[in-house]
Parts: sequence; C-alpha cells; structure tokens
Amino acid sequence: MSRKRENNRKNLLGNPWVVHQHTVAQSYLRFFSLDRAHVHRFDKSTPGPWKRLPIQRVAAVNGFYDFPASTWDCGQLIELHLGAAVDGPSPAVVSALVERLSSIVRAMRGSNPPLLSDSLVADALQRIVMLSEADRLQLARLVASQMVRTPRGREGQVAALHDALRSEAPEIEHALREALGAEWEKAFALFCMLDGLKKLPAEFMRYQFRFFFDVDGGFLTSDHPVVELDSRHPVARTHRGVYMPLTPQLVLMIDTESKLPVEWMTPAPYFFVDLLNVHQFVFANRFVYGRGPHAKTAAYWELAKKRRFEWSFAS
Repeated sequence: MSRKRENNRKNLLGNPWVVHQHTVAQSYLRFFSLDRAHVHRFDKSTPGPWKRLPIQRVAAVNGFYDFPASTWDCGQLIELHLGAAVDGPSPAVVSALVERLSSIVRAMRGSNPPLLSDSLVADALQRIVMLSEADRLQLARLVASQMVRTPRGREGQVAALHDALRSEAPEIEHALREALGAEWEKAFALFCMLDGLKKLPAEFMRYQFRFFFDVDGGFLTSDHPVVELDSRHPVARTHRGVYMPLTPQLVLMIDTESKLPVEWMTPAPYFFVDLLNVHQFVFANRFVYGRGPHAKTAAYWELAKKRRFEWSFAS
C-alpha cells in the first residue's frame, strides 16, 4: 500500500481504516455538474439550502468496502473492479447517447411545423434508438452497479439476510455472529454486490430499454439513483420497471413488462420529470444531487415526506 493511501486511512482517533470510498460513481455525478468538478447537494437529514460541494467529497462513505482485521486492501480491489467494469467505460456511452438523442430533439424542433410545439404530438411521438450490444450491456452494468453498491442497497441485502435467517435458522445467525464478529453483515453484502454486478446486467438485457428525454434538463439524482416502480401512472406515462437518470436530460427505463429487443426515445412530459424527482427525494438514502438548487425543492420535499406521488403542483 502506498504511503499516501496509508496516510489517507488515518483519522484523528488513529483508526487506520477510514477512507472515503464512493458509493455513486464520480464519473456519473459529473453529468450533474456544470463544471465537472462540483455538484449541488440537498441533505434530507437537515433540510436547508442546497450546498455546492466537490464531487470527490460527495456520495462517499468511510471504509465502506474495507475490513479492519484484514491484511488485504479489499476496498481498493473493489474500487478498481468497479472502475474497470463500470465507472470508466460508461461515461463515453452515456455522452454519445445524449448527443444522438439531442440531435433527434433538435431535428424535431427544427421541423416545419416544429413537432415539439404541440404537446400532444410530442407526448405521443416515439423514436427508435439503435444501441450496439456492447453499449446496451454497459448501460445495464451502470444501472446494476447503482442498485447494489449504495448504502440503501446494502441495507436491503442485510435486511433480507436477517429475515431469512430468523425465520428459517436463527441458530445459524448466532453462529455467524460468533465466528465472524461485527463484519459478517458487510461481508455478506459485498458478496451480494459482486453477485448482482454479475447477474443483473444479463437479466436487464432481456428487457426493452426506454429513454425519456427532457429538453430543459430537469432530472435530479441521488445517493441511490435507481428507482424501481411496481405500478403504472396514466398521466406520468410510467410502467413497471427500473428507472435511472443518466443525465439531467435523460432517464433510462428498463421496462420489465416488455421483452421486445428494441430501444425507444420519448420526450418526457413535465409530469414524468416531477414523478422521478419526487422518487429521488423519497428513496435517496440521505442526499439528492443536481446542477443547482431546484426551483421545486420545497414541493418535492413536502410530497416526499408524505410519500405522496401526485402531480397537481407541476406548472
């Protein structure tokens, strides 16, 4: 281990295993930054003004992948793996996709008459988007990684483990605690994370990919950016599926109700933008991120606290 990395692990209490490890890819958060170095953050635990912070300092948890008793630098190995498989290659795929979809939108706006001037036409219009198999797989990996690598994702994995053990074999849970100590839950969660990174992309590849494009760039993200919806909403045009904002302009929806091997692009109605943003406030572990303070923050936060998904406030 390098001296710099070893020093980074030390804090004032002398704990050698405290180091910031990212639970949301920095390369992903740069899409939600105006200067690619800073992002605005809303804190659910202490609601107040949005704060502009360096991307390196957000969506990071001390020692999230590490084990104090191990001589292996587990955290570095995991971050290297995530960087090679997801964080490194995915930005180029997303950037190219946004440019292609932007050109479609520009063509729609520049047509005579401009298609986007009529909301009924714009809402109904869909365009086929052709993705290569490699690009499709990379997007599936990005979504899968952000489902399983976050603190909320880990909480779900550990909760499922406890439920299974307590109902089926409580003595095994006790034995694991005795044998492995306090880190046994983290070890299980990391195995689940790596298993999910392997299996989920292949599962996602079976379904239709649908892209929602917002010309105004109104989508927010969070420290748990993947939203799973299990119901339809007729106004917001949602389906049962997995949603992730790729940029402020673009949301990827993996339609788990359709196995058609095609991709679609749909201009996003403002109701849909509000729907996804309220869900980001609800399901964020703690923080919501954006390019700047959002004008509808107060409305989103009030609805999120009540877990009410209604759209009458949208203007």
